[in-house]
Amino acid sequence: MNDTLKMYKENILRAIIEFGRENGEANTNDLIADVDGNQLPFDQATLELEEENLITRKEKCIVLTPTGKEAAEKIYAKHRVIEQYFSEVFYEPDVHILAHALEHCVSDSLLAKMQGELALMSETLNLSDLKTGEQATILAIAVPDKKLFSRLLGIGLAPRSKVKLFEKLPGQLVVEVEGRKIALDMLLADKVLVSKEDGKKAD
Repeated sequence: MNDTLKMYKENILRAIIEFGRENGEANTNDLIADVDGNQLPFDQATLELEEENLITRKEKCIVLTPTGKEAAEKIYAKHRVIEQYFSEVFYEPDVHILAHALEHCVSDSLLAKMQGELALMSETLNLSDLKTGEQATILAIAVPDKKLFSRLLGIGLAPRSKVKLFEKLPGQLVVEVEGRKIALDMLLADKVLVSKEDGKKAD
């Protein structure tokens, strides 16, 4: 199957869920405008979706069949996980657009890893909450400034990196990450979210 057409069909199914919510029914014009406003590929995609028994037509609306609703809900759920992941872990502002692009290529195994990391977010601490010698995994960096965020990534403070609190000083922390010791302002350390690894102490 043509990959572009496959993605187009998935976009239509996801859009029906977004517009139709509980009843699985959406206006055709709303769907065309949502996917890209082009009638020709829309007609081709909806024709195939009908042949696959995923949708039916009712006047000016497109309605999901039970099989279509199941497929659409799976696509929409993936979309929502991707949105939540990039919002909470990377603080991306345009998560809806990003999720549109990634929902077609994120595998089930990668999606499961994203969900696992999001589950950990409920047990997060700030880096400044650690005690001297404790080790943790960085889950997210709540810094909206992209230049500062990039600089932190450059020194190793990135999601999934291991970090150990080496020393607490007035107004700042000294941490060890990627084998290097880094001094961080306490206010910045408050924006680094971590999951503590019990029993990991400094030598």
